[in-house]
Amino acid sequence: MQAAQAPPGPRLDCLVTRFTSSFTFVALLFALLCAPLLFSPGENAYTNDEVSYHLPAIRQIQQQWPRLDVNADSLSATAPGYHYALAALSMVTGSHVLVLRLATWLISLGLLALLWRLFDQSHRPLAVAALLPLACSNFYVKSASWIVTDNPALLGMAATLAAVLFIQGRHGTWLGGILAAVTTFIRQMYIWLVLPVLVSAVFRLFKRRDHGYPVIDLASALPACAILALLIGSWGGLVPPKWISAHHSPDSSPLTFLCYLLAVFFIMGVFYQMAFSSDEKFPPFPKIPAIAGALLGLSLVAISATNYNPQAGRWGGYLWAATQHLPSIGGRSLVFILLTPAGAALLAVMISRLLQRANGIIAFPWIVAFAAWAVSSLPNTQIFHRYYEPAIIIFLILWTLLMLRAGAVARPAWLRLLSVIQILVTLATAHYRVYFT
Repeated sequence: MQAAQAPPGPRLDCLVTRFTSSFTFVALLFALLCAPLLFSPGENAYTNDEVSYHLPAIRQIQQQWPRLDVNADSLSATAPGYHYALAALSMVTGSHVLVLRLATWLISLGLLALLWRLFDQSHRPLAVAALLPLACSNFYVKSASWIVTDNPALLGMAATLAAVLFIQGRHGTWLGGILAAVTTFIRQMYIWLVLPVLVSAVFRLFKRRDHGYPVIDLASALPACAILALLIGSWGGLVPPKWISAHHSPDSSPLTFLCYLLAVFFIMGVFYQMAFSSDEKFPPFPKIPAIAGALLGLSLVAISATNYNPQAGRWGGYLWAATQHLPSIGGRSLVFILLTPAGAALLAVMISRLLQRANGIIAFPWIVAFAAWAVSSLPNTQIFHRYYEPAIIIFLILWTLLMLRAGAVARPAWLRLLSVIQILVTLATAHYRVYFT
């Protein structure tokens, strides 16, 4: 007699669980979302930057290679580092649009792979849940599907912060300094990365067990500063001369960007915060930081204009679209009256819990990095949603990693819900606009 065969159900369930807890699942879903945009023919609502600035810059550099001119080669408002890289690649592959788009997509996938590698194997299901809100973000998907500099700069940002947060000693400091320099040459406003690099160097000064001369590590910030000096010397400012008027509006309100940033932080951050809500060892809700943060948020809204105004740079994003349909009080939109204090309170709570769960040496570099990134938006009066959402999600993923390494326990359900929302929004905006408008 033949032995009875085991039912296939449990084995299939196991395979499905393993697949959905793997990076292959993240990469496949990311590819499925990007493919219709990546291979979209002709021009559409999102190809303007690619066609007007980035492709012409790459082809100009390729034709003049190796004669490089930072000023002449900066056709967009950003540094030409990524254009130099793609021009070098096109020497081998040709400058066909699809080839260069695929290069940008692979770099975007590389960022997801980098963040995945930072999670321990025991946290794989949570890692998938934490990464998917970024992989499914409308703004990250669009920037991965066309030739723009957003995602390459985000990769540099994530790699720099990973080096200073998770690599101990001199190697992390100097690797972070080199990566900060490369990232600054892609998008000059990422010069803020030198601050977490310097924090890493300063911490080494107080570690007596370190060998060598830790004070020398302060020089790790010099490469990025040298790159910025080169750009300013070539342009005569922080942006190429022809872009000065586009990034400086006399009608702008200088702190409005913080109102938008904090509003986006609340929308995304509340899901990451709730992922840790079931941890029995999680510190109780810190009321004082929450109240202080909310008061700070209200103060920002009170002194900042937050109504829709394209001339002042207040356009380009879901929240600005919402302000057109919801009431405003004295130029202060109800959208930000509600969301900005909530975002500031949530940020204060998450910082407080990170300080309580981890020690200051672990938490402080993250806090400095977030503050430096936030302030870096001050010179730019164009307040676009895409400047904030992907970067905020990266900071939230790094916050999650720090909490996990400090022994906190999280569940992926809330992050999975955010991923579903992100997919629906991406389909309803990016894909719909490309194929149905």
